[in-house]
Amino acid sequence: MRFLHITKKDQFGSHKEQSEYFANACTATGVEYVRITEGESDPLLIERLTEEDIVYRSAASAWGKRVEKLLLHSDARHIYFNRNTVFTGKGGSYDLFVRDNIPVIPSISFFPNKKRDTARYIDTVGGLPLVVKVMGGMEGVGVIRVDSVEALNSLGDYIKKDPFAEYRIMKYVPHKYYGRLVVVDEKVVASMRDTAPLGDFRTNARGPRDEKGHPFTFSPEIEEIAVRAAQSVGVRFAGVDVLLGDDGNVYVAEANSPFNFAETQRITGIDVAGSLLRALIERVA
Repeated sequence: MRFLHITKKDQFGSHKEQSEYFANACTATGVEYVRITEGESDPLLIERLTEEDIVYRSAASAWGKRVEKLLLHSDARHIYFNRNTVFTGKGGSYDLFVRDNIPVIPSISFFPNKKRDTARYIDTVGGLPLVVKVMGGMEGVGVIRVDSVEALNSLGDYIKKDPFAEYRIMKYVPHKYYGRLVVVDEKVVASMRDTAPLGDFRTNARGPRDEKGHPFTFSPEIEEIAVRAAQSVGVRFAGVDVLLGDDGNVYVAEANSPFNFAETQRITGIDVAGSLLRALIERVA
């Protein structure tokens, strides 16, 4: 049995740390660890996979996605409920959450055609301030707070210059804590919460904080929402991000897969990599 890990070079984000966690988990379970690294590995040289092998992609690049598709032409094990998801994509998580009655941040995915209609759009998501999220960033990059009609109109002019830009205009949710819940199959195996950096409103952004991220056990109700969110996007392994609103409500921001599980493993001390590996070994591909 092999665990084939599609990743990036060590200098990119958390890839080195994730690779080390997976390598250690493989050693502990007697599985061969095979690292397939962008810019270094030749996927065509990999011996054909069998149903005993496992494929996992942490590289979110186009190269990584192409390699994952190539390897899953075989019957290898994977994190998806339906292997077709690899070839067709997971789709927009927000729309999937709405479909499955998962509590989300109210939002819309387009700017008004006429600026005189902007106030009406703002009312649709709960008024000012609001948040515009431009997709594709990490750790809060692309999440922009907007405090006026004029600011939203000028930002819209800029974003709409790119016809391929994906974005959402979202309700601003006052909150102190953001939570990350790691789901493996039908269980939350590790969880933590964090606050915003000093001088910022984004609780998932990088920067020094008054209060460091720490392990946190969420209520069974919130854990059940996280599991449903992962299932909604069709994966058995996900980092589900929630906002714990000052209004007492929980809002699911997104269910990420792949995601940086290394931070949660480091902070909680829970063997997330091992939990995933054991789950994939035990299940039928």
